Amino acid sequence: MTLNERQKNILETIIDDYIETGLPISSLQLIHNHDLGVCSATIRNDMLDLTDNGYLYKSYSSSGRVPTSKGYRFFIEEWQDGKGKSRIENFFEEFNSEDQDDIFSFSNDLLEELSNFSPGLLLNYIFDKDILWERGWENVVLQPEMQDADVLNQFVTLADVTRGKIKELAAKSQLNDIEVFIGQENPIIKSDEFSIITCRSKFPKTKQGCAFVLIGPKRMPYRQNLDLFKSVINFLQKT
Repeated sequence: MTLNERQKNILETIIDDYIETGLPISSLQLIHNHDLGVCSATIRNDMLDLTDNGYLYKSYSSSGRVPTSKGYRFFIEEWQDGKGKSRIENFFEEFNSEDQDDIFSFSNDLLEELSNFSPGLLLNYIFDKDILWERGWENVVLQPEMQDADVLNQFVTLADVTRGKIKELAAKSQLNDIEVFIGQENPIIKSDEFSIITCRSKFPKTKQGCAFVLIGPKRMPYRQNLDLFKSVINFLQKT
């Protein structure tokens, strides 16, 4: 199925709303909350088509729809095509580390700032020093999915395994490439609950650079996280 512009707009609106609320999105919610420029019957028909073609699925607990991995993948590819707007592209103009000559302080300060812009768990691995920083647990545990003890335990396990495999994972990445693994695409642990974003970048005072890894629920703000990774790559290229 090739999506037309109207269907793309409806799908992206549903994904945006679901990321924000964590609740299934119904056609009535779309009509009430957004001016999509089409009638309610058209919205319902398009949501049915998007469901039949695997971009959405119907939640058992309500009449609303939830994005699938295929739906999220489309969402990400739209961003990679340059159609999404950066929401934090000016962030690094104001970033200032106390000592950019000190790798440890610089990495700590940078990750601390980045964690303010993402609800996921952020890891930063520096190859030359074989050190790993992480920030964001306070963001993760507040996510609706993590109120389920089983899901939280799975996430803790995923984070633990990722720490042990981050060097191996990062070594496979090309410099400045941002990779997104949605649900079962996860190269660490096969789970439909979570997604991982990775990138490898230059880093001040090092030869091999560093790797960033973000782990979070599959319902993560992909555009915001991708914009953040793109911004940090551009920033580190200039340092």
